[in-house]
Amino acid sequence: MFGAILLGEECAAITFYSDPVESFLTSVFRLYEVFGCGQIIVFSSKTREAEASNAVNLLRNYVKNTEFSLYPIFPDPSDLNSFDGLSQTVYNVLRGISKDSRIVMATYTGSRLEVSATILAASRQRESVSLIYTPFFFGPWNNLFYPFTPKPLEPIAILHPSADDVRSIVKPSQILIEKQDLEKLLDNFVKPPLSRLRRGVAYTQYKINAEYATSSIIYPLDFRCRGLRITITVNKIPKIVAEARDYCNYDEVIELVHSLGSQIKKFNTIESEAGRAIELIAKFSGLIPLAVEECTYDCEKYKDVILTDFLSEIGAEALMDTNIFYTSLHMLLHESKINVKTPLCAYVELLGHVAHYKNPYEELRSAIASLILDEIRTLGLQIDENSSQRPCEIGIALAKGFAVTSDKKAFDDIFKFLNIKAVFTVPKPIKEVKLLRRENMRRIAYAYYAIAQFKTVVEMPEIAKALSKLGIEVRFE
Repeated sequence: MFGAILLGEECAAITFYSDPVESFLTSVFRLYEVFGCGQIIVFSSKTREAEASNAVNLLRNYVKNTEFSLYPIFPDPSDLNSFDGLSQTVYNVLRGISKDSRIVMATYTGSRLEVSATILAASRQRESVSLIYTPFFFGPWNNLFYPFTPKPLEPIAILHPSADDVRSIVKPSQILIEKQDLEKLLDNFVKPPLSRLRRGVAYTQYKINAEYATSSIIYPLDFRCRGLRITITVNKIPKIVAEARDYCNYDEVIELVHSLGSQIKKFNTIESEAGRAIELIAKFSGLIPLAVEECTYDCEKYKDVILTDFLSEIGAEALMDTNIFYTSLHMLLHESKINVKTPLCAYVELLGHVAHYKNPYEELRSAIASLILDEIRTLGLQIDENSSQRPCEIGIALAKGFAVTSDKKAFDDIFKFLNIKAVFTVPKPIKEVKLLRRENMRRIAYAYYAIAQFKTVVEMPEIAKALSKLGIEVRFE
């Protein structure tokens, strides 16, 4: 259950139940965390009353000491006759709020009709109405909600009247969730069920928020956080170190992830087994995401573009070589459900990697392969039975699908030679990767996700055990 929060009678929060639902949930938890309002009013459309009621009833089990009120009063936009008196209806609801309470309204969750009608009614009712806005960075965080998304990606911006005017009702505090309550919260609101890794990332991010993002993240009042240093040692000797002096500074976090990726790629050319292991973890965690390098046809304009943006542009049904699954494909698919198939040969090779290992590096690969198989099943990726022959490069070539590989030799000797339509991809440091839309926001979202996923992966017992045998330790400070 949530820890105690200093609640005040000075404010009442207003939000809207709308799509995406994770925006609504984020608004509830961020309003509760920052302002500690004793009352949260939820407006919804009449057509969504049942699901809104179910969500609010569930939230009552987690958000204690706060009164929830649901008003499903907004009509279907196609019913033009129902607009008459709508603002007055909202006004009548707001009259029930104590005149001593400041209204804090989340403007980013409702439809334009809902937000505009409520602002109009609230401004008639009182002068003390505060309008707040929170941008959503989404990216691989799709389908998750705060406090399981990075707090710096859910900042509160004061639209009206001003940040200084709102300062008096800010009561920042941390949301404390027991592990068993976390499981219930995710199970109740996130569909379909999460993979083991995705669930782990959500919980890891919750803990990172509590440890590093201790400010209220209200712009521009309170936006500075703790620093984060990541150190990778081999045989107790620091080999790779990267630092962000402020975890809430987007540029510094991107630089931290870029620096880690760059150092890891260089390190793998120096140290054989340890270098291979560290790069494997980095690729799988998204520290060095997949980007287009070369095609068997002219695709020069897509060079360095992140794989999922490239595949979305060309619209091809893609068959993934086994090596692609080890390079954060699952993370990219959390953002973009492109047409990706798992060749049967790749699925069989992954099963083999899980079952058979002879040394610590292969033991590490076995643990990661197990996570990949879970991701394939959870994401619902279709198995392509036509590509069954092994090695998998041959199976994909014979299936004559669009091939995606990170194996340069296979690309040159098989796909190029046989004139198979294919793309050769290379994991690259994050600042070297191009994104075709919302570039800045998505790069930021990917950087934060990579940190949380990297921490989740290296702290899994079976992976930590394999890394220890290789003399590798990862510290987050």
